Amino acid sequence: MEITESTMLHDNHSLLRAVQDLKDLGLALSIDDFGTGYSNLGYLRKFNADKLKIDQSFVRAMDQEKDGLTLVKTIIQMANNLQMHCVAEGVETDRQMALLGNLGCGQIQGYHISRPLRPEAFVHFLRSQ
Repeated sequence: MEITESTMLHDNHSLLRAVQDLKDLGLALSIDDFGTGYSNLGYLRKFNADKLKIDQSFVRAMDQEKDGLTLVKTIIQMANNLQMHCVAEGVETDRQMALLGNLGCGQIQGYHISRPLRPEAFVHFLRSQ
């Protein structure tokens, strides 16, 4: 299950309770678009997230901005230190994939792997890999 970082900021007790109930059933929780909201780090503990997804704007900035790589590296290290999986969104090049792998990011999403697929095309894609 994914919720955006901005959703966490509403400090809604019924949302927190619903998320915890779903986690108790065995669902994993991903925080999507991490770094694009207010990044209240206390919410990572409060929601007991399993996965942190780095927003694609940060992935693009790795090559384009002076501190872009430093920000991505910091997010990955934080996720790893909190025993959370880390996913980089919007990966489009070999270079991005290599950098993220070298930084310890365990998972990626993006057009570098595949464009969005219909279910039958996805099955074919998986079988061809």
